[in-house]
Amino acid sequence: TLGLVLMCSGREGAADAFRQALELAPEMHPVAYLLGKHLAMTGDVEEAGAAFDRFAELTGGDPSVYRAYLAAVSDPSQRSQALTALQEPAFFGPVQRAALLAHLGDYDASLTLLEEAVRSRSPYLPWANAMPEFQGMRSDSRFQSILAWVRF
Repeated sequence: TLGLVLMCSGREGAADAFRQALELAPEMHPVAYLLGKHLAMTGDVEEAGAAFDRFAELTGGDPSVYRAYLAAVSDPSQRSQALTALQEPAFFGPVQRAALLAHLGDYDASLTLLEEAVRSRSPYLPWANAMPEFQGMRSDSRFQSILAWVRF
């Protein structure tokens, strides 16, 4: 939780908090995902890949979606492949996929997934108000409707 709060508030130390949490509870797959996402957003794509691989290993999922996302973070010419990969249901939920899509700049697809998260009552949806990757969408009426559903 400390890593998530630090990441959402834009303060230093999020990656260290996530790493410490994984040392204390190595099987805690949501932390591996958050570490990977945070590192990708801050430009450490190589270490992000290791964190996402750990997440995939812990969940038994296919890491190809993350690899496509990280390829697009490193090389914008790979963006269309990543956007396609992130549209497909995966071993992580719509809020997580929406965050990665928003980070890549596909706000419409991100909003569609957040609306899916509302319908499925995702437990991660309340964090959308604080997640930095949604910053560019905050004034969108669809995003405002999602926040209203969460009662923000």
